[in-house]
Amino acid sequence: MSINNEQRLVNSLISDFDSSFSRLDGVSVTMFTDKDSRVLFETVLTLHEEGDPIDAVSVLNASKMSASGLSEYMEQNYSAPDAVPIDCAEIVAEWQQREISVLMQKNVRHDLEPGERSQAIKKGIDDILNISSGSVKSFRETMDSWRSDYSEWYDDKRPQGIKTGYWFLDSLLRYKPGNLITIGARTGVGKTTLALNQASNIARDGTRVGFVSLEMSSAELVDKLFGINSGLSPDKIYEKPAFAKVMKESARLDKLPIYIEAPLYNDAQKIFNIVRRLVSLGAEIVFIDYLQLLFHPGSFQNRNYEIGKITSSFKSLASELGIPIVILSQLRRKEGNPSPELSDLRDSGSIEQDSNIVIFLHQKEKGFDVTAEMECRIAKNRGGGVGMEEVIFKKDLSLITAKDTFQ
Repeated sequence: MSINNEQRLVNSLISDFDSSFSRLDGVSVTMFTDKDSRVLFETVLTLHEEGDPIDAVSVLNASKMSASGLSEYMEQNYSAPDAVPIDCAEIVAEWQQREISVLMQKNVRHDLEPGERSQAIKKGIDDILNISSGSVKSFRETMDSWRSDYSEWYDDKRPQGIKTGYWFLDSLLRYKPGNLITIGARTGVGKTTLALNQASNIARDGTRVGFVSLEMSSAELVDKLFGINSGLSPDKIYEKPAFAKVMKESARLDKLPIYIEAPLYNDAQKIFNIVRRLVSLGAEIVFIDYLQLLFHPGSFQNRNYEIGKITSSFKSLASELGIPIVILSQLRRKEGNPSPELSDLRDSGSIEQDSNIVIFLHQKEKGFDVTAEMECRIAKNRGGGVGMEEVIFKKDLSLITAKDTFQ
C-alpha cells in the first residue's frame, strides 16, 4: 500500500479505533512499507488483543515512540473522520500488486523444471490472492451461500454431482467438484475397462469427459468404446464384411463428448497441464489411467513419497479446477487372491488419505475366456455409505454390467 494510505489508516485507528477497526478487513502488519506506520499498527493490534484502551497516550506508552514523534506523525497525517474513507480492499490490492511483481521478478527457483516452475509461480500468486479483503465470511454468509446452492439443487438447476451410470454406485455416491476418486484393481482385472464404462455412461448423459491414458493408444481406447457402446468387439471391427456397420456406428460414437489423450510421456507435471487443457476445452470430469505409470520430476526419499506428492497434487488440482478427477491405481498382489483392502493401494498410503472415494474391482476366480463374475466395492466414501455389488465383465466387448442386488 502507499505510505499515505498506511499513515491515514494508522491515524484513523488511533483517533477513533472502534469505528475504524470495523472496516479493517484483510490488512496485516506485513503489508506496511513505512516503518513508523508498521510499528504503530502493530502496537494498536497488540493493545486490542490485550483488551487495553486505545488512544494516543496508550499507543505512545506501548510503542516507545517519543511524544514529539507521535504528535508530529498524527498532525502530519491527520484527517477528519468524515474525510474520504479508507478503502481497505484497495490497500490490500496495492499490496497484492507489489507482491506479485516481486514474485515475477524473482521468477521463483531457477533450478526447477519449466513445468514445476510454472506451478510454483501459480501457487505463489494464489497464496497472495488468497489474502484478500473480505476473504473471511461470517457463518450467516456461509449459510446464505449454502441455502442458495441447496435451492438451486431443489429447482434442478444445480446437480448434486456426476453419476457413474451404475445404479448401485449412484445410490451411494456422486463424483463431485474437487473430489479425488480412486479406482483400484490388481493387474489385468479391468480397472481401465470400468473407468471407460463410467466415462462412456457419463458422456452419454451429456457431460463432457476427459480421459488420459498412459497405457493404451487412442486407437485401442476407441476399440474398447466400440464394444461398450455398439456391441462390436475388436475382432469383429476388423473383419471386412463389418465395414459398413462400423462406419455407421462410428458416426454415432463420435458424437460422444469425450476427449481422449494418450501422451507419449509420463511426467506428472505435464499430465497436470493436459488436465488443465482438457478443462479449458470444457471437460467436467477427467480420468487418469494410471497412477503408477507417472513419475514426478523432483527428488524424493522413495517411491512412496513420490506417489504421495502426485496424489496430493491431483487432489489440489481437482479443487483448483472445480472438477472431479478419477485416478486408476494398481493394487498389491496377495497370496490366495483375497478381496482388496485400502492397505493394498500400491506404493503409498497417501492414496487413501487424499481420495474422497475409493472403488475396488476384484475378480473372484482367476482366469476366464469371455466373461467373469467380479466384485465392485465402494471401500471409502467420505460423507456417504460403502457397499459391494457383483458385476459381470464381458471381456470381448470391454463391457461391465451389474446384477440387480446391492449388498
